[in-house]
Amino acid sequence: MKIKEEHFIDMEVRITEFINKNFKMIQAHKKLSLGKDKDKRFRWDIFWASKYHKKAREYYSYLNDDHLDTALKKIMSKIDL
Repeated sequence: MKIKEEHFIDMEVRITEFINKNFKMIQAHKKLSLGKDKDKRFRWDIFWASKYHKKAREYYSYLNDDHLDTALKKIMSKIDL
């Protein structure tokens, strides 16, 4: 992953907190039919709903969406939904 470790840890903590606070809603959302790549859509829906995108703007100086998606995959793999 290209994301700096401190940025990844911050992202992981904030997204995990958001998921824990909204667990039932997120479980229901995961069951929706969200298009061709529903796992990717789900990851990015969580990213946007958590409002972490506001913090992540500064990361775009050295990352792109593919790098952020890799970080989101790793975060989501640790959470049992």
